[in-house]
Amino acid sequence: MKIYIYILLLIFTGCSAKNNAQHNIAVAAQNDNIKEVVQEPQSQNIEVDYMNFDEQNRQDIMLAYGTLLDDANVNAWAKGTEANLVGKILISQATFNKIANEISQYIRDFRKIDGKISIYYQVKEKVVYQGKY
Repeated sequence: MKIYIYILLLIFTGCSAKNNAQHNIAVAAQNDNIKEVVQEPQSQNIEVDYMNFDEQNRQDIMLAYGTLLDDANVNAWAKGTEANLVGKILISQATFNKIANEISQYIRDFRKIDGKISIYYQVKEKVVYQGKY
């Protein structure tokens, strides 16, 4: 009778050790997936660290107004800051004023500067609207 009990005991311990090994492998794989998810956002922010103010402003303006604009260039000169916007379509003066006010406020906040910003809007290499905001 004792032999049967020892045999059953060995079978149960062998099965439980096998299940623990499978469980440990599954947990390790799960932890690897979690580490990958956590590390992804860090790799997306690396580009921003190496951008200067002009490049960062250009990227942010294109993200906000990419449906209306083909390109946006922001340059800081000794005489002031200017933004050149290249549009896909011709927009109204009211729309330009709204966009120009928002962009100039963003640039002033981002660069922590005072004063007006010259903004030019061109379509097909012709300046359509311009102003200081």
